[in-house]
Amino acid sequence: MYNKIYPVKSKSEAENYDIQNSSSTINISDYYSETIDYGETVSNKYTLTNPKLISTLGDNSELVGKYVLINGGNGSVRQAKYIIAVSENTMYYRLLNDGDLNITMMVGDSYTDNGDNTYTINNPTEVTYIDWYNGSYSSNKNKYVCDGKNATCSNLKHITNATQKSTYSYWGVEHKYKYAKSVSYDGTNYTLNGDVQEIWDIPNSEEREKISNHHYTCLNTGGTCKTINYIYFSRNSNSDLNYVQLIEGENIETALNNMLNADNVNQLNSIIKTGVDAWYKKYLINYSDYLEDTVFCNDRNQTNAETNGWNPNGGSISTVLQFNKNTNNHDLSCTNETDKFSLTNSKAKLTYPVALLTYPETYLLNYSTIRKTGQDYWLASPLDFPISAQEHGISSSGNYVNLFSHFTYGLRPAISLKPKSRFISGTGSTADPYIFNESNNYSIDVEINNETEDLTVEIADLSKVPAGETVNFKVTPIKGRKLTSLRILDEDNNEIDFTTLDNKNYRFIMPDSNVTIIPSYERVKNAVIVEDNQNTKEFVIEVNDSQAVVYEDTVRFKLEPEAGYEVEKIEITDDGNNKISYRKTNNINEYEFIMPDTNVLIKPFYRLIPNNNSNIPNPNTKRQILLIVISIIILGIMTFIYIKKKKHKN
Repeated sequence: MYNKIYPVKSKSEAENYDIQNSSSTINISDYYSETIDYGETVSNKYTLTNPKLISTLGDNSELVGKYVLINGGNGSVRQAKYIIAVSENTMYYRLLNDGDLNITMMVGDSYTDNGDNTYTINNPTEVTYIDWYNGSYSSNKNKYVCDGKNATCSNLKHITNATQKSTYSYWGVEHKYKYAKSVSYDGTNYTLNGDVQEIWDIPNSEEREKISNHHYTCLNTGGTCKTINYIYFSRNSNSDLNYVQLIEGENIETALNNMLNADNVNQLNSIIKTGVDAWYKKYLINYSDYLEDTVFCNDRNQTNAETNGWNPNGGSISTVLQFNKNTNNHDLSCTNETDKFSLTNSKAKLTYPVALLTYPETYLLNYSTIRKTGQDYWLASPLDFPISAQEHGISSSGNYVNLFSHFTYGLRPAISLKPKSRFISGTGSTADPYIFNESNNYSIDVEINNETEDLTVEIADLSKVPAGETVNFKVTPIKGRKLTSLRILDEDNNEIDFTTLDNKNYRFIMPDSNVTIIPSYERVKNAVIVEDNQNTKEFVIEVNDSQAVVYEDTVRFKLEPEAGYEVEKIEITDDGNNKISYRKTNNINEYEFIMPDTNVLIKPFYRLIPNNNSNIPNPNTKRQILLIVISIIILGIMTFIYIKKKKHKN
């Protein structure tokens, strides 16, 4: 969408001068001569001097540099031919009119302004038309010339294009116009202000650079006009001056604002937008409820605003205006309010939620089939503006191309589904369109690994879970692992609250979003505890930390009983009082077992070594003797108390 248009105009001060401008067949009845006069024999007519008859055909190279009257006769006529080249039976000539007798020109590499509206060529060299035609033309570009043999003239010309043997292009000094950095407006006329420059020699790099600082001109020699012209671009020294016309007090700043940033900037529909709206109304109007009012960014920021020709304070007329020119820019943000097209933006209001893809958006598609369609098509991102607008586009093979606005290419409208819409099926073709969910159903994804024996969700279809549904699930780690944390995240990575029912069962309420269940685990570590007695001289467990032994590790321990004792048996049990098997190693009094996923209790039992009874008292006998001694002591005390009390009474 757009507002005010400033039509591009162009003005070329270049004109053409013919060295050789026609050809004809050589006739044996024609006359020629080495010289010719105009008006001396017959007024206002050309007359041959000492004419000769062309009597034979074939090698007529002697005709080069001769004159032939337009009718081939030997009388007097208003036009004549100066023969520059001959090829078999064809002559190539310059047609002479109105007294033109020029067959040479004085060419110089610079000029001097004499201050009296005349100019003198410096370092002049005479060039014949015949030499020019035969190849010297290529060396005369950017030189200066006066018609004829004179080195001084009022109508100086600058040769801008000398690539042809038959003609050259030039800029005439009569187009010495005035240019300025700024203008004033009195309600009727514009007047150039400030540093006003007279600039003629546009092909000259120094003069062209002046226009890059003096963009305003009336394209006249006076400097006052009703409509001011702003020069913004000229491709090279041979090109036209491209400009826009400003009226009623406008300057380039107000013109740019009217085109790009004014409140009413987006009032008119482009041809493309009209077509896209018609397509939407025909095919998608009934699906509007499923589409969001997103921002379609038509980014019209100038990426080289300081250097292109639309900057009156030094913008080069050789630099085009560039928009999204930087192909490394993949930013989806939109800076200008008037570029943010949507249903609700009053400064860039769309009729329907549809537009074209932008350059950054297609970059995200890479070379997918969505981008690579087999057809050239437009993008919404403007590219640059030299003389006519160029847009970014995608070629049939998926590559970026530059598309001129006056060419015809395909349109691929883009829409944006509401957030959390879920893809169901389809390839996007007419026969197999994309299908998305039409209700508040979301999906549950489970992030599991090989540390999970089972993670089950009590939902039949994890891809179609309604918002508000109660979701029960169970997490069972593999043996030797334990659950350390459990997270449930929505699409924006927000935590979803859940309830722990027991050490394996959990519950949450399905939000308006897809979710992911993420469990984390660690290996089980438990303690090895020893219940020993006084008959052990030493008990050693070969683990670094007996309070954190990893599941399935081999635990090796060594018993060294006191003298006279040996290990009778060992009981190793888990937290459930279940016995754990062990085995003796090849080392004396050394044993080992495999650590279960619970704590472990080791209980050793000892007995006297046989045949050592005379030396080592039986522990049971020791206990009996101790009890007898204690009993005797207790009895003695009681007798003593009784006797003492009895004596007291007496």
